[in-house]
Amino acid sequence: MSFGLLAVVAVRGFVDREASWDLLTLVIVSGLVGAAVRAPRHVVTRHWLVVLVATVAVATLVAAITLLATRA
Repeated sequence: MSFGLLAVVAVRGFVDREASWDLLTLVIVSGLVGAAVRAPRHVVTRHWLVVLVATVAVATLVAAITLLATRA
């Protein structure tokens, strides 16, 4: 379902030039809830944390590039 929401956000952004912060917030909150459920069960490993930090870093970089590209 999260990938479907991301697809809808992307289509709205690229085709309709509309920001879908409400749907994007649902994706982010669902990821945080999943992480919060896994953490007490010791499913969170060092590798998982490295992947998480790398994902956040790449997403931040892509967001910054997209923001700069749309303002130009």
